[in-house]
Amino acid sequence: GIHAELERHYGAVAGDHVYAIGQGDLRVLTNARVGKPELIAKLGGLGNTRQITVSGGHAFITSREEGLFIVDVREPAQPKLVNHYDTAELATAIAVSGDVAAVGNRFAGIELLDVSQPAEPKHLATIRVSEVQSLVFHDTWLYAGTWSEKAVAVIDVRDPWRPSLVKTVPLDGKGDGLDVSGTLLAVATGHHARTKGVPKPGDAAFGAGHGVEFFDI
Repeated sequence: GIHAELERHYGAVAGDHVYAIGQGDLRVLTNARVGKPELIAKLGGLGNTRQITVSGGHAFITSREEGLFIVDVREPAQPKLVNHYDTAELATAIAVSGDVAAVGNRFAGIELLDVSQPAEPKHLATIRVSEVQSLVFHDTWLYAGTWSEKAVAVIDVRDPWRPSLVKTVPLDGKGDGLDVSGTLLAVATGHHARTKGVPKPGDAAFGAGHGVEFFDI
């Protein structure tokens, strides 16, 4: 059934629809808010799908070595691929604010794109940070959860042509998912707690980084 099909998938909600990715596919469901999800569309060929966000009637999907896919979902039952953008390398994180998309790569930092015309994205700038897992925009700021650095990168994007790394905030674990609500930033962490060197099995920090940290922004 639907639940079995959605195992190991990631998704986004827009309006009355759920957009789920996994195993190279985008699946569109309706009625999920009333507990009766119905699969109404499926689009394949999207590679090693990683993250998705929906903005302005378009789904932006990162796909690791395959880069970024942009899908027109203004007609949810008929999703159409409008662009396959070749990112610098392994595309992982994605966030969109207005006409600007941020793509987090595993090693090459964050690419900012002009997506005012989703079918023709244009490169604006790249800012180098550690391995990026997740991104979220808030006003004129971009927050990045960095994995190996165990931190949150705080980036000023008032001018998307010239983004500026303002601060790196340490976490007690590897930076993973994050989100902002009002003046509160929540960051999920994973694997090992912060310590000198790399913790080994048996060390107090080994496997102890899992949790959620909250920051007043």
